[in-house]
This record gives sequence, structure tokens and C-alpha cells, in this order.
Amino acid sequence: MPNRRRHARFLSGSAVACLLVALTAAAQQPAPAGTAQTTPAPSAFAETLEIRIINLDVVVTTRDGKPVSGLSKDDFVLLEAGKPTEISNFVEIIPSSPAPAVVASPAGSAPSAVSDEHRDVRQRKLVFFVDNASVHPFNRNVVLKSMKRLLDEGARHGDAFMVVTWNGNALNVPLQMTTDRAAADHVWEHLVQQTSVGVMIEQERAQTERALNDLIVNYALMSPPQRPPYNVGLGEVRMYGEKVMHETRVKAEALSSVIAALRGVDGRKALVFVTEAFSDNPALDTFEYFNSIKEKFDGGGSQSPLIDAREFEDRPAIERIADAANSAGVTVYPFHSGGLGAGQIVRDASVSSNVAMINGGGGMIPTNSGAGALEHLASATGGFALVGTNSFDRGVAAVISDLGSYYFLGYRANGARQDKVTAISVRLKNNTNKYVVRSRRTLVESSATSEMRDAVTANLFYPVSKNDLKVSISAGNPVPNPDPNKVVVPLRITIPTEQLTLMPDGTDLMGHFSVFGGFLRHDGVVSKIDKKEETFRFPAESLKRRKEVTVKLDLMAELGTEGISIGVVDEISHATGFAVAKMK
Repeated sequence: MPNRRRHARFLSGSAVACLLVALTAAAQQPAPAGTAQTTPAPSAFAETLEIRIINLDVVVTTRDGKPVSGLSKDDFVLLEAGKPTEISNFVEIIPSSPAPAVVASPAGSAPSAVSDEHRDVRQRKLVFFVDNASVHPFNRNVVLKSMKRLLDEGARHGDAFMVVTWNGNALNVPLQMTTDRAAADHVWEHLVQQTSVGVMIEQERAQTERALNDLIVNYALMSPPQRPPYNVGLGEVRMYGEKVMHETRVKAEALSSVIAALRGVDGRKALVFVTEAFSDNPALDTFEYFNSIKEKFDGGGSQSPLIDAREFEDRPAIERIADAANSAGVTVYPFHSGGLGAGQIVRDASVSSNVAMINGGGGMIPTNSGAGALEHLASATGGFALVGTNSFDRGVAAVISDLGSYYFLGYRANGARQDKVTAISVRLKNNTNKYVVRSRRTLVESSATSEMRDAVTANLFYPVSKNDLKVSISAGNPVPNPDPNKVVVPLRITIPTEQLTLMPDGTDLMGHFSVFGGFLRHDGVVSKIDKKEETFRFPAESLKRRKEVTVKLDLMAELGTEGISIGVVDEISHATGFAVAKMK
């Protein structure tokens, strides 16, 4: 019987591709003689009730950062959207090896051996994001030397690592997500050799301050001596503010894209962010300097540069990163590599009643104070920020402790599964001032469609191992396109027919599946993930001869595209399959 062909449009990013679905007839064993129809017996349908458990990692420490063990489910209070919620699942995770040097335990000493009940079986994913656009090479390498302990001392067998660097214009991924420790060590050795433009940021700020002083001197040399107009000085500061604000926004988008790519990745996920310039108001220091010399400008005495500085605030950009991290289940640990020499404010524990501290060289870390972009980002995602201290070893040890000692809480979700953001809060019934409780502040439960898009994106960075539909993909040689910046990539996606759920429809069988697709651009950004649904049917008597469903796709991609990711979901059984093709 001739193949049935269906034509559709498939969009990926800004590109359009033609999708050709063909049911490939391949001879298998012939149908039994005299059999007119091989329609499977219909399945018995019954109402099903989906029980969804939302899981949450909770770290409990003493005020000086020591992990607290021995707590029970009854010690915790879980609030969802401000309402108390019953904790349905509870496990205390205790590191098997190495054990923390000091463990605070309200219920006695920590167990001498770790039972399976307390063992974390999830694979851990650790991403290092190094901001080469802001860090000084010397400071960066000092931090990286300490951070190497995460690989040497904090890693377990099977942990996966990824390294991303930002140069101010584009992302670079020297280490894709991998469990290969040798590859990780090799990349780590070369990180210290990478160029950094962090010194230029200070030079640009110093140049703006010199320009302000030059204005004062030049006008003073006039005859008669004058003061420069206030608006001229303000213009210099505003020009600097617009530049650094743009740089910060681009960096924030890059960081968000890396985090978003982890949404479909399973396991416990953490991101260490090494930077020296990341603020919700990156121009504030220069406006403060202008404020200190405003009397030397004509009309400056009655002006307030700090009010003008508010125009360059962008707290929503920080919130978007936190939202992306909470949506992806990623805990963020920002490290300010400038240490004490960076002019960070040293805050006392009295700033907040809920402060996680790392004390080293006078540095304090308030993760719930809400002051500072790095601290806010850490607090919102359940991590901590290392600022105002040179105790990088102490900070790394705290990250290792977080990954190995925590409580795993779960509660039952209510209502239909949909894309929604829910405020979440965890606290202790007692000892609220004695201990510090850290967890993410919001949870995002994704719809099935959003979850598939996330998985297809993640598949570009860390292949999804689950492939129930046994989907496979192959890519042909790219074909030149009239647009010199684009190429056409022929793809062939194959799904074994026996893996799809077919429904009887008269004398025919029908199936319904959706294809999700996207590609990784040369700058490390993932294209838009688009979805196309397909329904097909064929005579039931021909089932034995139909070996597979083939999707032929001409994908228009950008030059430098590194990989293409495909996800397929059977809309009847909800089984899924994923495949990735590397560009030739």
C-alpha cells in the first residue's frame, strides 16, 4: 500500500523548515492468512488520579555555618503561598564520605554510618560560571584554586560538571556537562590561562572620575574662574551609567540562559557564579562620587545625583535570574572574587534575624538581608553569597557541606498541572533564632508542554538518558542558503511504530505525537523550542508491515550551529523520547 504523506511547517528560532512525515512500510512477518484486521483489543479505560509530589531541598545550619543533623519532619513548618502545607515526604541526607568536620545535632551526635535511608542517590550537577568580563586574572585564579576542592574533595562518583565563561560579548562552554573527571581537570588547568578584561571596568570608572575632575580644573583655569555646569558633569556620569547598565543586562541574560538550559536536567543542581561586577545598580558608585564633588559644579549644591542614579537600577533583572534558577531547581552560589579589597560592606549579624555567615577576614554573608544583588540571588535560590572576604576555602567548604548535608522535603500538589509560580517558605517550629534555614523562595511547576521544551533544551547540553520511544536522529551535510548567515540541515527522525500507542478507529489505526525541536546557536544561546503535532492513520491490517515512522525535516539553522535537539511525546500514552544531532 502506498505511503501516506503529510506536509507541515516546523519553526525553530527564526528559521522555517519543511516537515515531511512518512509512514515507512518495511516488510516484517506477513499477516496471518485469512485475517482481515489486526486491530488490538481496546484497552480498559478507567479514571486515573495523578498524585504529584513537589520536592524541596532545605539546608539547616548553625549561625556559624555548621550543618545541623537529627531534625525530624515535625520540626519543620512548610508554607505554600503563605498557607501551612502537610509534609508528605521527609528524608535527612547525610554525607557518606567525607563527613563534615563538625556537625551540630540537636538530637545527639551524627550517625557513624550512613544508611540507605539517608543516602542521596540523585546525580549532582555542578556548573561553574566564570565572569571573565569583570574578574581580575589574579583574583580569579585565587578563587579557582580554592574552588578546585569542589572537584577534588566534594565530588562523588557519577557527579557531572560544566564550565561556562563570559567574556562580555558571548558565552563560551569549555566543558560541556560531563562526568569525565579527567576532562574537568584538564579544562580547569586551562581556565587560569584565559584572558580577562576585568581591569578595564575599573579603568572605565576611573576615566569617568578623571573626566569630572578635568572639567573642574579646566573651568577653574578660565578667566575669570568658573565652575562647570552641573548638567555637563551629570552627562558624563549618565554616559558611564548607560554603558555599565547595558553590560550588566547582557551578562544577566547570559547567566539566565545557562540556568534555563538546566530546567530539563534531572538531579540536584548548583551553580557557582564567580564575578567582581554584578549589581542591580552598577553605576551607583560613580553617582556617589559625583555626589561627593557636586558643590564644585555650578548649580550642584541644590541637586541630588543619587536620585538620578535610580534610573539605572534594574532589580527586575536580578529577579529574573532568581526566577529562572527556581524554575530550573538550581541553587546559586555567587563568589565575589575581589574579596576584602573590593570595597564590599562588612555587615554584622545583627543586620537580620536570619543570617547565614561565613566568617573570614572580617567578612559576613547575610543571605536573608535582601541587600546586594549577589546576596539576594543566593537567598532567593537557597544558596549563600561569598562577599567581603578572602576566605574562599571556607566558602568552598560550605558549598561542599550544602551538597552533602540537607533535608529533602516533599508535599502533594493540588489542582491541575499548569505553569505557575508559587511562593514557598520553610522554617523551624523551635530554635528559630538559633539555626539558619535556607531553601528556595519560589517553586515553579511546569505544564507537560513546558517540561518537554525544557527537556529538549537541556538535551543540547546534557543528553537526556530517558528514551522510551527509542527516537533516533541523523543529520545530513548542511546545504548553503541564500542568506549567507544560515544553512539548511536535512534531518531524519525515526520512531519505531511498536513504541507508539495506536488507537482503533473503524478499520484503521491512528496515532498522535508531537515533535519539539531547537538548536544551539554559535554564541551558546538556544533557539526557540517549537512544537508541531502530527496525527496519522493507516489500515489496521497493514500494522505488521509498518516498521517505523520517519520524520524528514529540512531545518534552517544559523551558521555555527553546534547541535540540534529533538523531543517526541506520544500524546496518547505520554511516553517520550529524545535525540540530539551534532552538526558536521
